[in-house]
Amino acid sequence: MSLIVMEEEAQVTSESLAGSLNTKSAIIRKSISMLRKADLVRTSHA
Repeated sequence: MSLIVMEEEAQVTSESLAGSLNTKSAIIRKSISMLRKADLVRTSHA
């Protein structure tokens, strides 16, 4: 799974990622949570 965002202000939802990967958004949120804990991504609540 990879997503490159060129603009720092760009927002991508777990639902849109799940749709593009044909999976459930809960799985995406769990994966993003692990990446956030490893300081690999920054997240915000919409």
